[in-house]
Amino acid sequence: MARTFKVSVQGLTADLKANGSYDELELGEYGPDDMLGIFILYRAVEEVFPENNEDLCPASLYVESEGKNHIFYLDNGVITDADSEIKYTPEEALKFVSGQ
Repeated sequence: MARTFKVSVQGLTADLKANGSYDELELGEYGPDDMLGIFILYRAVEEVFPENNEDLCPASLYVESEGKNHIFYLDNGVITDADSEIKYTPEEALKFVSGQ
């Protein structure tokens, strides 16, 4: 399993609350246990949806691990890989970003 994961978000605050912002926010580097906790918190995010033609960024999670970049979004509370559209539990997402 990878030793560290560099994490950033868009559409979220530092404490993983949806805010719709397009600003990318770097959260830092985390080990496997902390990364699992981030995936668990991410899955529980209460998404914000546009009203009256608002332009909101979806709650997006970016994870860099061993030179690979992974982008996730939420689909009705399910962690989804943006490239493959595969849906993951937090544990499965951790294995995926770890290369397992």
